[in-house]
Order: sequence, then C-alpha cells, then structure tokens
Amino acid sequence: MVRKTAVTLADGRALLYFGDVPVRPADYPDRRPLAATDVWSQARWDRLRGEWVVIASHRQDRTFQPSDDQCPLCPSRDGWSTEIPAPEYDVVVFENRFPTLRGHDASEPENRSPGAPEPVLFSRPVGGRCEVVCFSQRHDASFADLNPAQAAIVMAAWVDRSAELARMSGVDQVYCFEIRAVRGALAV
Repeated sequence: MVRKTAVTLADGRALLYFGDVPVRPADYPDRRPLAATDVWSQARWDRLRGEWVVIASHRQDRTFQPSDDQCPLCPSRDGWSTEIPAPEYDVVVFENRFPTLRGHDASEPENRSPGAPEPVLFSRPVGGRCEVVCFSQRHDASFADLNPAQAAIVMAAWVDRSAELARMSGVDQVYCFEIRAVRGALAV
C-alpha cells in the first residue's frame, strides 16, 4: 500500500504526497503569499461544430514556459518556493493553480427561456476539477522513464485520484493525460 499524505497550500488548494518521501510533509508548509484564483469557466455552444466548448479566459495569466530555474513544478529549495513545498518527493498531486474547471454546479440551467429564440451566444455554467500529477522530481521525464517502483507509486496515485474524483457530484468523466516538455515545446 502506498502512503498518501494531504497538506494545504497557502491559497487553500489541496496537495497530496504519495510515497515515502518526504518523510514528514507537515515540516514543509507553503509560505508563499498567494491569493485565491478566481475561475470563470463556461461552456458555450459552438454552432459550427455542433458541440459544447469550454471557455476559460481567466487562464490568460497562468505561468507559461518559465525558465528552468523558475519552474513551479520543481521541489522548493532555499530562496525559491514552488507549488511543491518539500525539497524532495516521490509523487505529488495538487489542484491546478490555473484550472480550466473548478467546482461550479454544472447542473445550473442554460441561459435561455423555453420558446425564446436561440441567442447568438448560448452558454451554461460548467464545473469540474483539474489536478496536476508530478511523477517524480524529474518531472521533465515521461512515464516510460520511471523505474518499476516509481511507476507503481504513480499508478497508485492515478487510481486514488480517479476513484475520488469519480465519486464527486456532477462528475461524468475522469480524464488523465500527460503533458511534458520536449525541447522547449509542449507535447500532448
């Protein structure tokens, strides 16, 4: 069984350490002066595509391709605090600081009255949860680069998070995907 330890980041987001490192996660509090992030996502009906599309304009201010010494996914070190307060870890999962979706009630009604003409911009609230999973301190490596023990911890984290997220009210799908750096570009 893989150990799971929960801590809270400075802005109230949850962070979970999976594995035996750090030994005492509570010894590494997040001391960054972070304000809570406002999330204003909505689903808009795309008439051309015939489907709902999520719009998350608040993500324009997110961290984008920082230099290696400013990476928010590295463990924290003297003089540099990151999303991960501990100086080392096995696997870590945390709520995305700039999520596409966050906990709105997706069951709220659409913005038109019955029988009214279809508006040009047809939208509805959308909810969900976006989490980041860092496979190892070498977060620039892919899953294929992990040794069997590391891969087992990642798999335990995926199972834990998928099961917990699937139990949340209004969640219809849990979708895992990998984004990794490839020579300065992002590959999905």
